[in-house]
Amino acid sequence: MPKKNTRQTPDGVIRNALRRLWMMSRERSCALRRESYCCEHCGVKNSRAKGKEVRVIVHHKKLIDWKLVFAVLRDELIPDPDELICLCDDCHKAEHIRMKEQECEQQAT
Repeated sequence: MPKKNTRQTPDGVIRNALRRLWMMSRERSCALRRESYCCEHCGVKNSRAKGKEVRVIVHHKKLIDWKLVFAVLRDELIPDPDELICLCDDCHKAEHIRMKEQECEQQAT
């Protein structure tokens, strides 16, 4: 049986974290307020009234390519631990400054 990679955050954990972010996003709230918490197809209003509970959900018009999202997050935000270093606050700030300067030099050439 193949050994499971325990050094990688599971897709389900990433998806749940992104779902929590989405639920708190200003963009989602703005869409709900814009439509007065009503369904854009049938006009039903979001309600928590007992026996008449209706949930209006904010839907993406464009399908989300989850494989692409996970790939970008794994490449940019949560790479392999071998691609990470541990720094104190001061060294971390200095490293960002050095990296930005290096990027500017590369763009100038």
